Amino acid sequence: MIEKWAAKLVLRVKTFFRQAKNFKIKMNIIKIVGIYFVCILLTQVCYGVINVSYIRESNNKRDIQTVSHFINQAALNIRAELERIGEMSKMVYDESYYYFKEKDSYSEYGSDSSELNTIIDMIFKLNDDISGVSIYRPKGGMISYTNPYGPYYYVSGTKSRYSELIALKEKGSVLERSKGDNLGQCMLSINFYQPDPSVNEYAIIVLEKNWAEQKSYYEDLGLLSNGSIVLINEAGEILMSFRNVNAIGDEALVRSGKFNGELTGVSGSFKTEAYGETKYVFYDRNTGSGCTLLYIAGNKFFGEDMQEIYYVILISALFLIIINVLIVILFNKHVYRPIVNVEGALHAIVSGDTNLEFTQIKQENELYPVYNDLNSLIVRLKQLIDSEYTAGIMKKQAEIDALQSQINPHFLYNTLESIRGQAIAEEVEGIARMVKALADIFRYSITNKNAMVKLEEELKNIDNYLNIQQFRFDNKFIVIKDIEEDTKDCLIPKLIIQPIVENAIIHGLETKPGKGVIKIKSYSTTDSVIISVEDDGEGMEKETLDAINESLAHGVCLKKAEDIKVGLGLININERIKLIFDSNYGLKIYSVKQVGTKVELRIPKTPK
Repeated sequence: MIEKWAAKLVLRVKTFFRQAKNFKIKMNIIKIVGIYFVCILLTQVCYGVINVSYIRESNNKRDIQTVSHFINQAALNIRAELERIGEMSKMVYDESYYYFKEKDSYSEYGSDSSELNTIIDMIFKLNDDISGVSIYRPKGGMISYTNPYGPYYYVSGTKSRYSELIALKEKGSVLERSKGDNLGQCMLSINFYQPDPSVNEYAIIVLEKNWAEQKSYYEDLGLLSNGSIVLINEAGEILMSFRNVNAIGDEALVRSGKFNGELTGVSGSFKTEAYGETKYVFYDRNTGSGCTLLYIAGNKFFGEDMQEIYYVILISALFLIIINVLIVILFNKHVYRPIVNVEGALHAIVSGDTNLEFTQIKQENELYPVYNDLNSLIVRLKQLIDSEYTAGIMKKQAEIDALQSQINPHFLYNTLESIRGQAIAEEVEGIARMVKALADIFRYSITNKNAMVKLEEELKNIDNYLNIQQFRFDNKFIVIKDIEEDTKDCLIPKLIIQPIVENAIIHGLETKPGKGVIKIKSYSTTDSVIISVEDDGEGMEKETLDAINESLAHGVCLKKAEDIKVGLGLININERIKLIFDSNYGLKIYSVKQVGTKVELRIPKTPK
């Protein structure tokens, strides 16, 4: 007795030390993982703090290079625009040259200018950003055109400016701001021409360019998110200006000439102080015609406000360290230790022992629900094992029953074939053909288990059905098929057309005097296959037609007995199509009383 007790005690002591050892190792692993996580976190924080300045500087260089590239592209874009305007000015001059050289009076010029009017009208149609054109004659007189196709007003067409403009002729081609422009979006391109080199007289062609459409171009480049775009001429006059709503005062800086001393090269950038903040200024003279494109951006665009990141990183790091320590402590106390107690039991469950029960835990413990759920899991596991065994037996029996159920349809099909053979032997060809058609329909129903079949297979089944109906109605109707070759391999729901054909015979042709016609047609659109069944039978009243179409479209229930009699089968087909595909597909009915009925079926096009 004592020996047995001693053996049990030794076994329990060994088990205790083994579990204690395992527990100590697992505790050390938790501590190591926690310390490792803290070290990694501290390393990342230190690395982030040290490299904030480097990252900021790298980002600034990258942003400056990107913006410089964008400004250069924008300058080249403006150069192309100015060259285009110059070409239009030369075109206008070439068309008006005859009048400059030969005509002596303004009235003569204005009375015979159909060619000039034509070319200017063409310019306006093709360039709605050209809001107007003014032509000044050397011997006096001026004619002005306003673009009737564009969205902008011509604000600078005045007759009294010839002497003012001629004073600028030494510059050849002059760009200046439109006198009536208050938005900084209208510019005049002033071009001087000498019709007769031997006479010191000049013609002036003035085109007004509205830059409003260019704003979206700069927005797409991201230049207006925190800055201003300004185009100035040689005199420092603003020809174009777009800015962010918060970039107030940039135009005033340009007008004051604050940046003139820095614009020394073809292109470049510099920093300056204005309005208590740092401004980044980019410029590019590649616009041509003596113009300069300026981009003025605030310091936030280039990350000067990244000083706050230091504080964010430090506070975040401290917060994460505290949270990490608390998580490790709480996890160890309330999660890890109780889980170790059930680890052995879980191993037993995995090994197949389901005769276990957890009872040694207080109800007020946080893990009491877990222990309780484990007990439920064991009970449920037993039930599932029993259920799985029972389900296997039932499945086997169902397979046997399914095989048995196939005997009856095949027996009926074989019986029909026997009747057909007897009819042929007795030389009753009509009955033989009818039984053959019925047997084919029956075989189509029981052998093709797919929910979707090819249109060609469905039409063969329709042929068998029509053969039987021709015997029944003594060839009362003619069948016409118009089937597109591309639609024959398209998949449609099985047995979807036969009820429509049956409706055409029973409700359309059965009571019609004389022979009728059933036309079956299919064709494809971009994404759909259309199948229609049309008869020239009795048709239906408009009220009945509207009620059925309303039910097909919106699921409204039919109320009248006559409507239900005609439309119930069609509604079932329509609902079947919508369930298989979606609400964009289904049936549509067209009918005229005493003329006929057409049922149109729309399904999605499926790959061959």
